Amino acid sequence: MVWLRGEVKRSEEIKELEAKVRSIPEVRGVENVLHLAKTPAPTRAETPKRPQRTRSSTRRPSPRRKTTGRVTDDRTDELAPEVEPPPAQRARSR
Repeated sequence: MVWLRGEVKRSEEIKELEAKVRSIPEVRGVENVLHLAKTPAPTRAETPKRPQRTRSSTRRPSPRRKTTGRVTDDRTDELAPEVEPPPAQRARSR
């Protein structure tokens, strides 16, 4: 489904654009809400019911869960037990 929205300068352009889009094999339908310049755009109430649906404003995103411990099961630190000490520890030992 393709929606054509926006302004055009001539009414012939509206028909031409719709015909070009309909000629594309993958397009199964065209909703044309193009309008002429200096004319009001079609309102949402004028569009068909199905496209009017929007995301529910009452549904709030769930808060992120805090993870504890490791995020992955990577245990490469166990493979190399003798790791170079951090710079702060090296500075204290000097």
